[in-house]
Amino acid sequence: MKEFNLPHFFIITPLYCEDLAIEEILNKSNIPLSSLKQEKGGLNLSNVSIEEGLKLNYLLKIPVRILLTLDEFKAKDFPRLYEKLTKIKWNDFLHDHEMPKLHFSSEKSLLFDSRKVEKVLFDAIEFNYKKNPPKQLGESKVGKEIFIRIHENKVKVSIDTTGDPLYHREENFSPKRVKGSIRENLAYVMIFAAMKYLEKNKNTVINPMMGSGTILKEAFLYNSLLTKRSFSFEDFTFVQKKKIKKPSLPKEENCFSHFIGFDIDDYALQMSKDNFQNSEECSEKICLS
Repeated sequence: MKEFNLPHFFIITPLYCEDLAIEEILNKSNIPLSSLKQEKGGLNLSNVSIEEGLKLNYLLKIPVRILLTLDEFKAKDFPRLYEKLTKIKWNDFLHDHEMPKLHFSSEKSLLFDSRKVEKVLFDAIEFNYKKNPPKQLGESKVGKEIFIRIHENKVKVSIDTTGDPLYHREENFSPKRVKGSIRENLAYVMIFAAMKYLEKNKNTVINPMMGSGTILKEAFLYNSLLTKRSFSFEDFTFVQKKKIKKPSLPKEENCFSHFIGFDIDDYALQMSKDNFQNSEECSEKICLS
């Protein structure tokens, strides 16, 4: 298993947004460009501390989720797969007898039966529990998800550190949407890409077809962190022991001063107002009509 002092992460991004995701990481963290490697649909992140990688969940708004690689190895049959999976220290991530959800894909491999792979995974985890009984830390608050990707004989085992996708900005808050609404991370992409052409403040965002107000709200909360929700990694057993602190961003004034939205659909207008109802200073800076 990879040591925690030099872990490997894979950051899943929307297609064709990989460059902007790299730029966001460089802007919001001290991670160097040399630690990032781009590929279709995501970024490989290496040579960072476990804390740096996990804290990106609080910082990033373009990606979808962040996976932590637990191991990479070769296996062409199920006995070998079981042997390697038993060597992963599952107690660092899972609570007592907790069984994760499996996401599995296979290409050009004899290990293609997802049901058999799931059974091997669960047997390996159970073996680990019996060999090294986990310390009681209470019930798991977030269901864990394991990703196993097999290409030819190469196996990559990862655990999701995010939980609900990163475009879910707040805990227990599901924004009201009109048909065809844009996701929050894609709305943020539009704003982030436009930033290089704007002055630092005194900009007004105008959306003449605002729908449920996603673009306006992403602009309004542009400088905020994702601290109003929980993440899967916060429930990892080793994280609960370490008590990783939430990061902070330098206090900067939002480059947008006013937010104006219009829509001819009264239902969409009401949804926009509902989606903004918990935001601070709405009455002063936001005009929806």
